[in-house]
Amino acid sequence: MNESKHKSQNLEEKEEQIITDNLLKMTLNSDNVPIYFADENIDELFAACKIIGYYAGVNFVEPPKHKNGSGESKLEEICRYSHVRLHHIKFEENWWQNDGLHLLGFYGPQHKPVGLLNLKSGHYTMVDPITGKKQIVTQDIAKNIFLEGYTFYEPIPEVVTISSLFIVFYRTNKGLIWELGFLSFIGALVGLFSPFVTKTLFDQVIPSSDYTTFYQIIMGLLIMAVSVFFFQITRSFILLRMSTLFQNRMNAVVWDKLLRISLNFFRNYGVGDLIQRISFVDVFSKILGENTINIIFSALFSLVYFIPMLYYSWQMTLIGLFSILLSISITMICYFYQMHIQFGLLEIGAKINNFLIQIINGIAKIRVAGVENKVFRKWSESFSVSQSLSYQSRKMQIFVDVLTVTLSSFFMLGIYSIGIYLLENSEKDPFTIGIFMAFTAAYTPFLQAISGLLSSALSFSIIKPYWQRALVILKEPTETNIAKIRPGQLTGEIWINNVYFRYHEETSLILKDINIQINPGEFIGIIGISGCGKSTLLKLLIGFEKPEKGYIFYNQKDFTSLDVEEVRRQIGIVLQTSAIISGTIYENIVCGRKYSIDKFNQALEISGLQEVLKDFPMGLNTMLTTGGNTLSGGQKQRIALARALLTEPKILILDEATSALDNKTQEELTSKLDNLKMTRVVVAHRLSTIMNADRIYVIDKGMIIQSGSYQELSKQKGSLFEKFLNQQKL
Repeated sequence: MNESKHKSQNLEEKEEQIITDNLLKMTLNSDNVPIYFADENIDELFAACKIIGYYAGVNFVEPPKHKNGSGESKLEEICRYSHVRLHHIKFEENWWQNDGLHLLGFYGPQHKPVGLLNLKSGHYTMVDPITGKKQIVTQDIAKNIFLEGYTFYEPIPEVVTISSLFIVFYRTNKGLIWELGFLSFIGALVGLFSPFVTKTLFDQVIPSSDYTTFYQIIMGLLIMAVSVFFFQITRSFILLRMSTLFQNRMNAVVWDKLLRISLNFFRNYGVGDLIQRISFVDVFSKILGENTINIIFSALFSLVYFIPMLYYSWQMTLIGLFSILLSISITMICYFYQMHIQFGLLEIGAKINNFLIQIINGIAKIRVAGVENKVFRKWSESFSVSQSLSYQSRKMQIFVDVLTVTLSSFFMLGIYSIGIYLLENSEKDPFTIGIFMAFTAAYTPFLQAISGLLSSALSFSIIKPYWQRALVILKEPTETNIAKIRPGQLTGEIWINNVYFRYHEETSLILKDINIQINPGEFIGIIGISGCGKSTLLKLLIGFEKPEKGYIFYNQKDFTSLDVEEVRRQIGIVLQTSAIISGTIYENIVCGRKYSIDKFNQALEISGLQEVLKDFPMGLNTMLTTGGNTLSGGQKQRIALARALLTEPKILILDEATSALDNKTQEELTSKLDNLKMTRVVVAHRLSTIMNADRIYVIDKGMIIQSGSYQELSKQKGSLFEKFLNQQKL
């Protein structure tokens, strides 16, 4: 029955998307700008997103009409439904004259959504999403564009490979790559002028003292030098922009991946280790963004210089090729050696990072225990290993550099020797000083191109170790993906059917045969001794853990088939581990989201935080440290509760959320929560917290041993509930 409902819902969603795609049928005008036919069913904001997505490689999916809100909430809904990350930005002065990402802006007094596309370097183009009208953004147009906008980041693929990242790199920099290729090709052709001129200079101009031609050559060389200068400057800026854009995109997609990974993943790695694994983005982006392009173009355009070398002297060309093959062999040996060292450096670096974070977090305990010397000794042991590996790496690099320079000198000596021999013995095809100098003029940039290629290739020895360590993040499956079913509006109905759970296969069961049916709007209490599985059950309800056996249903839909992010957005959660982050009280409550003043004040009033704020001179702007060390336990719980209530959830899950409050304050808070129309699941040790619950479930050793209302359970003599009741009466 449930399966057929799921299939029916999926079919309806697919049909609705097909209709939407037909309504938003896209064509291209002469400027390759997508135009969406005007239709009353088309939402301008979604159409603008589709325009931007066309160029940014982001696939936007329109949410069902009934889910659309207004303003920012509508945009957030589009992004959530499309699994696309949204980034809010503020436009800087003269922003339209700079390069950047494609943006969503709002034009005119009505804040009409428009696409702001960075199609060409140095300017933006504004596109009307309905008519497709294009306008270059000028100062006059920019005055009418709202100062805030948005940019979007596509999610990283579920299966991440090196090739998929190359595709992301190409898609991000497609236009720049072609520009760079064209400039490099022109620069190489200009460079060919040097060998030709050198031959003419030494064979004709100098022997005949032809000053007219000499001055013309000098002017030509000056023009060539200026041209090469501008080519190199432009090329460097293009490489910088490519690297920056790719690094921006890579950071976004990797963090998106990290934020979608199941919490189980983070149990297996220390914080310092994870930080290092994530840092591969910067290393990979720099190497891929600069060195890969250098390798490709150096390899291609070194051939441009190879042709005149071969033309002038095949004998000297063979010597040059032999030197290059030897250099490649040395580079490959160095590559494998450095890669081995790099693996060791990353491993020991992760260990040091983890240890340093432990030291910082536990510095007070270290001081109290008086073990500073032991801690320092343990750190120094790992640090010594790290320094030893770094020394080996640098020593190998110095050896290769010295050997390369020495061999280059010997091979240059060989080229000169063959040149002298050809000058003395060439009878059939005269070999002149001009030919020799022309060859060296072509060989020098050829050697530089090959050296650059080898240097760039050697830098890839760093990538593999970083890539291997980053793969544990990139290959980890995410909690949600496009295949998951949208849950729709939660009603507050929860079914827990025959649930069994354990944290590891080799450990005993934490929960056994748990069956609970919660109807919309009910207040459910859960009690039990410490370690009986109460908090674990709540973690299962919000998808932090998955049952080994059994099912959890929301709206009669299997939780494992639902988009877990969409479910959590409709649940208010306060766990025992709810944290205080570094920032103001206001920032701790809203967590980067935007809410109306009425909603915000209502959350403050229900949680009782308004009274607490009177004790803080800075009020909501009071700065808090990580962990909220300056707050009492009750104040922390009020902040966490206000955070949970702010979304006006259909379901509220509380795990000892009022344990730090006194009895009177707790009664007031419980009374306010009783008036809210929502389903509540509350874990508590204090029975007065759940006295008004519709049903109370008593858990012991992972099993439900009692259930009923407070009054019903109070009458059961000799029960665990009676034991709790008697203890709290005392």
